[in-house]
Amino acid sequence: MNTSSPAFLKWIVIAALGILLTPGIIRLADRSDVLLGEEAYYHVRMAQEIAAGNIPEYDEMSYGGRPYLFNPYHLMLALLLPLGMPVAAFFLPLVLGMITLLCISRIGRLLGMERSMVYGAMLLLIISPVFISTFSTVNPASAFIAIVALAFLLFLGRGKLQFMFALLLFSVAVFFGLLEGLLIIMLILGYYLWKNDRRCFVVMLLIAAIAAIYDISSAVTLGIPQLPPKEASAGIISELGQAGGVSLFLLLLAGIGIIITWREKSRLWPIYVAIILLLATPHINRASSAYLLFFLVIFAAKAYNTIVHMRWEAPVVRKATITMIAIGLVFAAGLYLANAQQHIQKEVKQVLVQAQGLPGDTILSHGRYGFIIEEVARKKTVLDSNWAYAPNLRQRLDDVNQTLMSRNLVQVKKNLAKYDVDYILITPQMRQGLVWNREKQGLLFLLRNNETFKKVYQADGVELWEVIP
Repeated sequence: MNTSSPAFLKWIVIAALGILLTPGIIRLADRSDVLLGEEAYYHVRMAQEIAAGNIPEYDEMSYGGRPYLFNPYHLMLALLLPLGMPVAAFFLPLVLGMITLLCISRIGRLLGMERSMVYGAMLLLIISPVFISTFSTVNPASAFIAIVALAFLLFLGRGKLQFMFALLLFSVAVFFGLLEGLLIIMLILGYYLWKNDRRCFVVMLLIAAIAAIYDISSAVTLGIPQLPPKEASAGIISELGQAGGVSLFLLLLAGIGIIITWREKSRLWPIYVAIILLLATPHINRASSAYLLFFLVIFAAKAYNTIVHMRWEAPVVRKATITMIAIGLVFAAGLYLANAQQHIQKEVKQVLVQAQGLPGDTILSHGRYGFIIEEVARKKTVLDSNWAYAPNLRQRLDDVNQTLMSRNLVQVKKNLAKYDVDYILITPQMRQGLVWNREKQGLLFLLRNNETFKKVYQADGVELWEVIP
């Protein structure tokens, strides 16, 4: 099949639909209504608040409470909730993913890129674990990427109306966060250095002004949020344990692409800055790997296109090299799809549904389960994965770790009382390396004390323990 043929786009779209639908199909086949991705429950809860006619100013569900930071994604999700939460959670990321791909296809052609290069970039995207994760789960990164792709496509048009709509979309994208605003500026600056389009100054000044006003006012009103520790990040490489991360093979291809295009560094340096920024911030912004993919794929597609078309003295070596790279990329995607259901199991939700009617307000568990506890059990948590403006974050992390790992009953009871903990949620993943590595380690040893702890519910290894006052 000719990969430079316009008809090849049809097969890319069909492949993308199949890949992005797979995680949802797996979930439906398992007869599970569990959302994919731990943060999905936070965004659904916020969208439900907005759909009920209330944009919250304060999130009381996380223990101690914290200010709510508005995200345009919550409004988008809220508009679809009347269709039902499962439908909205299934179709919104899928639609955003397809919009992104179609925009990239058109942008590539408007920039004068070869079809084989554009289609190669699209193929690299759809078999990347982070692309599959971003556009098959409920998360704001999917909306930000789609909005920026559509805005850039409109920006490339020459009509005044298109330019005005592009400015509007770029302005909306700024409200996704400070990092997101910086990335837009780097993208537009890179385009200016390439095409010398003076309209870029209008976009950059508008984005900088909105970001400055919004972020400075937030800092004055709420203060500067604490940065989570670097160890809170799992990294960005999928094969090294980051679910939905960047494939190691794609990272290597991008490195080759950077070497190939290094002679154009005077025009590409904003893209290099964006890549360095994203490599340095996965512990600050969990969407960093998703954004990083779209910058890396520019160079990865160039490298793959060069390898495919370069002259080889031995055709067998050429075929073997291309095949090895393709297998490596597909393997990363297959690994993610195979593990798509392992983040939060339906048994966790079953136990938390039972916890809804129990007295008491607070549940302690690993931070990974904070969002599902807050949304399903409607209980407060001591720790979740929303770091922004979490009160006493460092101390809280230390206290939770000490509580889970200590065998000192007096100290554990002191920590539990400090956070008014009524229940403790324990999952098989926590017993198998997420927290503990062996039985009777830390809190697992203390649970035998029936004067302090009582098992309330259990389902396939998921346990809910009551803390007896």
